[in-house]
Amino acid sequence: MSLLLLSNIFREIPIFSLALFSFGVGFQTFVAFYVIAYWLNKDIQIVHSNPAWFIPVAGNLLVSVSGVGFVNEYVLMFFFSLGMFFWIILTAILFNRIIFHGMLAQKFLPTLAIFIAPPAVAMLGYLNINGGEFDLFAQFLLNIALTFALLLFVLAKNFYKITFFISWWAFTFPFAALTLTFLTAYEKTQYTPFKLLSLFSLVLASIIIAFVGLKTIGAILRGDICKEE
Repeated sequence: MSLLLLSNIFREIPIFSLALFSFGVGFQTFVAFYVIAYWLNKDIQIVHSNPAWFIPVAGNLLVSVSGVGFVNEYVLMFFFSLGMFFWIILTAILFNRIIFHGMLAQKFLPTLAIFIAPPAVAMLGYLNINGGEFDLFAQFLLNIALTFALLLFVLAKNFYKITFFISWWAFTFPFAALTLTFLTAYEKTQYTPFKLLSLFSLVLASIIIAFVGLKTIGAILRGDICKEE
């Protein structure tokens, strides 16, 4: 996913950007199908699941965001379809796991933020595929991302007492993606609440990234990262 994001940053260097995108797509495709095959071949218990499962499969949605100018709309649609299909399935599985099999272990609680990312990224990818029209389906994806963000605020008390884990980085990308989603929605509609939400999300994402970054540096200095449990 990082290579796909970097390919957007270096758009002014076309060859380098294309190389990053190509490696990113290749690696993302390999990981997605490897993980899916692993799930099918192994006897996995539902209590072992957590929202981090979204990353290898729903990450294909990011291809539809980064791939404009590199591949045609049919290739973008393939990755968009793959990401959407497994996003829907995994959402159902994970809600079943959380509701009927107990809340996630403390160190995995921050991964609840990942629920925000797939619909947020999907909206951006969908706009690339449909020509930029902010239609009902784009609004649906935006509203689902907003719903999960609001749900996270409702659950905020669950995060107050947990100790720092590397999984706290799960808060960063979803809120950054949500910020970009609101900015895009405002650009398309000029609807003031989207502008306000984008500003709020930007401030919140900046605070989260700075806070988690400082906590990570502190944990590294104390030797608390990647310790054997």
